[in-house]
Amino acid sequence: MLLHNDLCYNITITKKVGDIMIKSKLKVLLAEHDLTQKDLCEKTGFRPSTISDICNNKMKHIPVVILDELCHVFNCQVGDIFKYEDNEKS
Repeated sequence: MLLHNDLCYNITITKKVGDIMIKSKLKVLLAEHDLTQKDLCEKTGFRPSTISDICNNKMKHIPVVILDELCHVFNCQVGDIFKYEDNEKS
């Protein structure tokens, strides 16, 4: 159970990180904006490991505050940062 801002969320994760089909496009956005991961850390105040994990699709969950700040920095929508890839289709 996760508590945040007086709200309660029950979270159940049944997939391993490598199985998740939501993929980050953050590396592409960084390149398009001529930014490094370090630059993004400095702009957002996020830890380098957080940015690296998002870039390398190693996050199991991403807090809304991080999504909000990324959308603000890149002036984009969440769909510009992440995409869905159906790994089960062949």
